[in-house]
Amino acid sequence: MNRIIEKSAFLFLLFLPIIPWISYLSFFILIFCFIRSQNSVDSHKFRHITLNYYVYGLLGTVFLSCIFSINKPLSLGAYLLFICYFVSYFIFASGGFPTKKIANAIVLSGLILAVIGIVLYLMDFTFVFEREFLRIRFGPLTSTLGNPNRFAKYLVLTTPIAFAGLLFCKSLKEKVLPLVFIPLSFFSLWIIRSLGGVLAMSIAILVVLWVKNKRVALLVFVVGIGFYSVNYKKVNRLTSKRSAMERVNTLKYVVPKMFKARPITGCGLGAYREFALKCDKENKGLHYHAHNMYAHYLCETGILGLLAFLLFLGMFFYHSIRFLRSQKKQFQTLDNKWFVVGGMSSILGLLVYGISETCIDYLPIGLFFFSLIGIVTGYSRKES
Repeated sequence: MNRIIEKSAFLFLLFLPIIPWISYLSFFILIFCFIRSQNSVDSHKFRHITLNYYVYGLLGTVFLSCIFSINKPLSLGAYLLFICYFVSYFIFASGGFPTKKIANAIVLSGLILAVIGIVLYLMDFTFVFEREFLRIRFGPLTSTLGNPNRFAKYLVLTTPIAFAGLLFCKSLKEKVLPLVFIPLSFFSLWIIRSLGGVLAMSIAILVVLWVKNKRVALLVFVVGIGFYSVNYKKVNRLTSKRSAMERVNTLKYVVPKMFKARPITGCGLGAYREFALKCDKENKGLHYHAHNMYAHYLCETGILGLLAFLLFLGMFFYHSIRFLRSQKKQFQTLDNKWFVVGGMSSILGLLVYGISETCIDYLPIGLFFFSLIGIVTGYSRKES
């Protein structure tokens, strides 16, 4: 049973951005086998993971937003998908998964995604298939996630893990995939003109480098600032003034009206677009989402939901950093520590990217985000 669980987890992480339906099928198999297996998790210890209590608080506050939603059927449907995020978190937080297989699945997934994205960009190829609920889209700059911003988010989540493996793994064989993937990842972000993605990934990688060697990290930071100072005009071409102004206007005109109308529980999970159209009759900003993860969830789940989300993330970083500091002398002897460094940096990178994008509203990205939090939590608990 444990072998099936490991293989299902591998396929789930591998195919999540490439062929999501295979990943979802693997996810259901993983859930079924995980429940059936009695040896896959130490239930007594697992119940006492401190972070779990903050998960329950987040689930409760988001459910409250659904109860008081402007569109209850829509919000409750979105909540069912939201629960899937935490199912993935709880499964991976059990800590029963081998580091190398999980890391290989993540890095290989990012590598395949980057290669597909570059090939589609060079070929200028577009393919769309839509039939009932099934939608498959391949196109220039989008890879298989159907959107360049989603493409960038997934690379931001996977590349720091590859970089951590490159720095901390001793075996040359384990460094091959990261060596191939990291340059392709940065090149992919450059050709899709994702300034936010490049910035978020650079910060995440800098954090990994800081853990390895603070002096080198500081030197790279200074060089990076110097590079931007010399080439700021070229770098700023990665984004458009129109896009920037649309986001500023949304935060300036639309979000305050929505928050003022429903400050405590928000308009309801998944109901941002509907409520934004009601609040912004002058059409001054963007209505499909806020282009800012924190403002978006403030509008949808209110101040209660946003605070619960930030508290959950804050406690995740607190426990991860505390674990790293407590194991400082045993760094080289712990198999999982490098993954904790890479995973924590990846989460930080996506949160930085969240300043200019809503990051976890898309199911594959959200599943990977919370799965990664679960993996890091599980590894920290296991080594502790």
